[in-house]
Amino acid sequence: MAHAICPYCSKNIEVDESSLREYKCNSCGNMLTVAFLREKDAFIDTDASNIEFQTGRTRLEERDFAGAEECFKKALRFNPNNYMVEYYSGLCEIAQNEEKEGFSIPKTLSKMFVGSVIKADNSQLDTSRKVEFISTLLSEAYVSLFGYFNDISQRYDNNELQKVFRAKCMDFVTAAAELISLDGALLCVSEAPVSAAFKDIIDLAIDVCFHATHSFAEGFDSVNTVPDEYFFKVRDYYESFLAFQKALDKKYKCPHKINFEDNIACNKEVLALIDKYYDLNRGNKKAKLSITGDFLENMTRQCMTAVRLTYFTCVRNIGVVSNDNTRNELINQAINMGLEIIMPRLYLDGRHRVAAVVKNMQQMRFVTEFLDLLAYSLSDSAKKTAGDLFKNFYIDVHDTVKMHYLEVNKAYEKTINKIKRAQNDEFAYYLGFLYDMATACASASVKITEFSRYKTKPRIALLKLCRQICEEFLLLTDYKIESIEKSRWKDIISIYGSIDGDIAFLATV
Repeated sequence: MAHAICPYCSKNIEVDESSLREYKCNSCGNMLTVAFLREKDAFIDTDASNIEFQTGRTRLEERDFAGAEECFKKALRFNPNNYMVEYYSGLCEIAQNEEKEGFSIPKTLSKMFVGSVIKADNSQLDTSRKVEFISTLLSEAYVSLFGYFNDISQRYDNNELQKVFRAKCMDFVTAAAELISLDGALLCVSEAPVSAAFKDIIDLAIDVCFHATHSFAEGFDSVNTVPDEYFFKVRDYYESFLAFQKALDKKYKCPHKINFEDNIACNKEVLALIDKYYDLNRGNKKAKLSITGDFLENMTRQCMTAVRLTYFTCVRNIGVVSNDNTRNELINQAINMGLEIIMPRLYLDGRHRVAAVVKNMQQMRFVTEFLDLLAYSLSDSAKKTAGDLFKNFYIDVHDTVKMHYLEVNKAYEKTINKIKRAQNDEFAYYLGFLYDMATACASASVKITEFSRYKTKPRIALLKLCRQICEEFLLLTDYKIESIEKSRWKDIISIYGSIDGDIAFLATV
């Protein structure tokens, strides 16, 4: 009997070369003849293929990679379904190219695994030999992938080389995804040795996903974050890996936890800086005034770093557990720091007039988008703490703005018509003051902060104060809406226009 490969399904078959009868392929059902197989050059020489294979293995061990590669090519010409040749050809390719820039070890391992498994199946191996081969192949691939990941972690997992590290991790997870993309019956995943070997590789892939999507502070000016497109791709792979593991074991639980160390250290430093700021500012507390300048600017910048880091670590991260106490504490710390960023800072200018450092609407919304995402991601029990933070913030803003608004308003009440007619510096100052106070109060707007859980009365009170200030501003400008909309004060129109709707909405929450 001679060995051949079915031209239709690539499975190994046995035929009598001297027979003229038709053969039916047991795999695909197509009818074959010796003449047709000869025409398709489908006969194979397993003995010659194995001899070339053994010679190639010897040359590979002697590190004669070019010689080994040539032997493996000959072996595949003699028998295209020689699955052992497919595997060792991959080892030869890795040995020759592993130090080359752009060469992917994981993808090469995946390609040789998939090719070897398909050829083993085509070779019509019996189940026990096939299971032994696939489980051995997976175990050896795991050792190689584990070593690869350790290597790239040591070489590239630092601030300067994160892009390279992430690219290498993406190679890893895409290769691992290819391993589990094959048909389960072909892979023999229901067999215990294969299942155990697969679990090891996919557990490693899940670990790679964690490392690949890690964000961290690079100092107090920036946060090294994972680009959206990259993150969502890795997250999809992560979820497919989890689904695969749970299909193998319904009781499977991800063994990896998010590392909060960078986040904890960053928050601790920033919270200490906030404490120092208020300690330096304690002399102004009763007058509800603040120190401004470099210290405040630095504190605000560092608060933003901590907010962003917390968001990327505790919210936009694969494997986040919403009821993790450490995570929820970090989030509430970040909310507190974010509110410090948009807190209006009132001070006395060079002419002893009340002035303010206030974020504009766009700047506030940039911060509060993070705060909304942080707050909504909290577990239900932790949301109350977030609600209290917002409530206390609105109370502080209300009391500070109201105190100074009433004082300044009283100071200008008797002369307001005079300075309005004169359109002088005092009139410009008073308009600017009203605008800043209205903008400070606008932090309570639903358009600025969507999160509205728990105790909305202080927020409604702040919006009512905002309406009073806006009306004062509009009165002074004779309600010239078109003119205001073309000026630097244009935001006050949208603020005023949304107040009543916001109050009505918050009254129903």
